[in-house]
Amino acid sequence: MKCDASPALLDYLNLIRPHTLLVLGQRAVTCARDYQLAYPECQTEGVTEPAKLSDKRFDAAIVLDCIEHLDKSSACQLIARLRDTLAINLLIAVPLASGAPGVLSQWVDGDFLALGMQAHAQLKCEGGTLGLYRFAIHDYKSVPDWLNAKYWAHPARWVP
Repeated sequence: MKCDASPALLDYLNLIRPHTLLVLGQRAVTCARDYQLAYPECQTEGVTEPAKLSDKRFDAAIVLDCIEHLDKSSACQLIARLRDTLAINLLIAVPLASGAPGVLSQWVDGDFLALGMQAHAQLKCEGGTLGLYRFAIHDYKSVPDWLNAKYWAHPARWVP
């Protein structure tokens, strides 16, 4: 599927302004060059193959033209690793419900919601829809009403 996700990816990067950036996938590397021109102080590491990922932690990671070329199990493990250990903010662009040639795994909105991600945008392309999903450690889960000092951390309530 031919679709230019660069403007949406750049908008997201401009919003969070990472100092360190991991880009995964050949098209993501091209997009990151544009961001680095605007913010040369950003340290960017580009990886075209998931097997070559380092264990370094980044402020943000963008993934484009990558996970749909992996089997679903491997792709889910990659997303979990990126989300849990490698990036504070994660943005993934993937064709949704696509039967395009070269695509090993097909994705739907619920797959990313099950991985704790939020829908960021959907881009209509000539060959289908490109979904953008994000994960940010700071806002991935809302704080429940009961989790506050009114119900917790009152030593006087526990003294016999």
